[in-house]
Amino acid sequence: MPVKAYPPPAPYPFWLIVFVTGSGTLAIHAFVPALPMIAADFGVSAGSVQLVISAYMLSLAFGQVIYGPLSDRFGRRPVLIAGLCLYATASIAAALAPNLATLIVARMLQAFGGCAGLTLGRAVIQDTAKDYDAVARMASVNNFILLSPAAAPIIGQWLAAAFDWRAIPLALSLMGWCVAAGTILWLRETSAIRIANFTDLFSGYLALLRRPRFLAYVAGGALCTTPQFALLTASPFIVTGTLGRPAWEVSLFYIVFIAGIISGGLVSRSLVRRMSFERLLAYGSAVAFMMAASLLVQGLTGTLTVPGFIIPSYLFTVCVGLLSPLTLTRAVSESGTMIGSATGLFGCAQMLTASASVVFSGLGGSIFVSTALVLCVTSTLGISALAFAVLSARAASGPSEPA
Repeated sequence: MPVKAYPPPAPYPFWLIVFVTGSGTLAIHAFVPALPMIAADFGVSAGSVQLVISAYMLSLAFGQVIYGPLSDRFGRRPVLIAGLCLYATASIAAALAPNLATLIVARMLQAFGGCAGLTLGRAVIQDTAKDYDAVARMASVNNFILLSPAAAPIIGQWLAAAFDWRAIPLALSLMGWCVAAGTILWLRETSAIRIANFTDLFSGYLALLRRPRFLAYVAGGALCTTPQFALLTASPFIVTGTLGRPAWEVSLFYIVFIAGIISGGLVSRSLVRRMSFERLLAYGSAVAFMMAASLLVQGLTGTLTVPGFIIPSYLFTVCVGLLSPLTLTRAVSESGTMIGSATGLFGCAQMLTASASVVFSGLGGSIFVSTALVLCVTSTLGISALAFAVLSARAASGPSEPA
């Protein structure tokens, strides 16, 4: 495939990549506390106003598939700047929306702009670091990003209460313009290679989709790292319904789960230079499955307790934090020059898997049993995909790297 070579990547501020990567997901959680206020303002039902979130997530998922290839053709920096400007502009449109339909369209455009940061922030890390360093940097970025589900609703609630729900998209717009300005000032181009033309880009994209190991790492990463959203979504119902605990304790469970993901990232940073990728993937996915199975057994036997819920859930989220940077780095290693496309496909698979997991966890008579079953099934499928990827790589290249 014809490519153009460019100077090696320049360094970038770590904090900038944190904001670039996290801006898209921040807008999901910040709007959640304001949904009742939006429904009352527009005179619509609670079910209708949920589209403000679901439409955003759908656009966030599929937009990544577009930004990745574009960045492989034109470079990370110009595509990222364009996406951030769209995010900031669409946020203003959301603040000015006269009705729910306009707000939903503005939110979809906002998500389409925001997913540029989610995709290309990861691509920048993969451009500038390989293997162990990429895992360590991605784990660090993930740890900061994972604070957004806890912090964003608090900020959104304060803005809506102090001003109006329209203050939330205005604040997001201000953040988007600041991140775009920071990108212009401090982020230099990191892609040392560009695909020469769209014909080669398209053929390279199709070739990427025909690489079994790449697809296996994408599937394994998505299946092992994003069903935790089903756990987070179901937790309020499990805590107050199944366990019979007061509603205010739900936030304590959230803190434990987020702490688990952050702990997993720290474990990943610590162990990645001491153990092989293969062993870390095997241990992480196996422990995740065992914790999911423990939850399912308790649900089926009616023996669930607070420690029985919180300990396996915490360890499951630790495995999520461990596996996320590992699987992304391994998937990118199979992509050749299509790094942007690879990160986009990986991100899209994660968002779609997360959405499907949330839907399936709500089916059935018991939300806890359904959620535990989702975690078991996705863990099993994820282990199978990662096992295929690892074994096929070993068969192709000989003995695996030493531990």
